[in-house]
Amino acid sequence: MGRDDRSGLFLAYPGIGERFGDLYGTFWCEGNLPHDLKEAVRLRNAQLTDCGY
Repeated sequence: MGRDDRSGLFLAYPGIGERFGDLYGTFWCEGNLPHDLKEAVRLRNAQLTDCGY
C-alpha cells in the first residue's frame, strides 16, 4: 500500500495493516475484473462505511 497509515486499528494491530495492504494490492493489481468495476466497488464501499477516501 502506498501510504503509511499509522492510526486507529492499524496502530494497535500493525499486522492487520500489513495484511490489508496485501489484500488491497492484490485486489487492484490482479484478477479478471475491469478497473472501472473495481473503482465502482471502492466508491460504494466508501459510501457504505462513511469513509472520506
